[in-house]
This record gives sequence, structure tokens and C-alpha cells, in this order.
Amino acid sequence: MKQRYRGSWSIILDLGYQVDPQTGKKKRKQRWYTVKRTKREAEARLTELLHQTNHNTLTEPTKLTFGEWLDNLGLR
Repeated sequence: MKQRYRGSWSIILDLGYQVDPQTGKKKRKQRWYTVKRTKREAEARLTELLHQTNHNTLTEPTKLTFGEWLDNLGLR
């Protein structure tokens, strides 16, 4: 975790290495999160992210819209 500027913190989660299927080489996997609050709130978010990572419940955000999600479920 590091401070970017006043009131903004970056959290960098190092998720280890994964093999790139195209090249066969190991690539480092990291996720960056920005918290625009106090240091204490950024630390709380870090704790939450670490807990999710350790329990395999960390979900990756997608670029799927709500309408597309409904279409995929057949609800629209």
C-alpha cells in the first residue's frame, strides 16, 4: 500500500505468477486498487482484500453491462 497523493492510496495485491498460454512463460499477476479516503480506510480495504484472496472469494470485475447479464440469464 502506498500513498499516491493526499487522500488517495494505492493497494497493490501480488497474486503470484501464472503461465501465459500463448508464450508459455510465467507472468506476474497483480491487481491495483485505489482508495480515495483516509489511510485507515485504505488499510481496512486492504484487510478485506487479503481476506478474500486467502479464502478464494476475490472476484474479478467484468465489463459486462447489467443488460448483457440479464440477456445471458434469459431474463430480458
